[in-house]
Amino acid sequence: MDFLRAHADGVLLGINTLVEETQLSGNRRPVYVIEDAAVRGLREKLGRGTEKNIFVTCAAALDLGEYRVFDSGPLETFIITTTIGARRLAERSSHPHVKVIVSGEGDFVAVRNVHTPPASRNSNTALRRRPDALRLYVPRGFDRRKVHHNFAA
Repeated sequence: MDFLRAHADGVLLGINTLVEETQLSGNRRPVYVIEDAAVRGLREKLGRGTEKNIFVTCAAALDLGEYRVFDSGPLETFIITTTIGARRLAERSSHPHVKVIVSGEGDFVAVRNVHTPPASRNSNTALRRRPDALRLYVPRGFDRRKVHHNFAA
């Protein structure tokens, strides 16, 4: 797993993966980062920059404080969500360092439309104008049924 993270721009996860793994562990874990020091060194040599966790949720009402992965730390966290999900996150006014990206309305997140705002675009940012160019590691079991991912359109 670490080897895949070393080569990827980011790890794309459904928010339910985080919720379920947190419930199983009984604490605020997990944080999805490279654990092996040698593999972190490989990531540096590859010029991949800061590790990124990218969570996808349609409109879940999340309390980011319940999950350690959203605390300030060694990685960047993004949440791709709908207008409803972004509004719910904004109402809580917590974790300003977490980048919320709105892409979709209602029950569907439209990944093909994802891009970062102009002020945050740089070579180390995982989500650029062309999300189809990302090298993402998508874990087995990721539920794509509610995510539009046709980049050709």
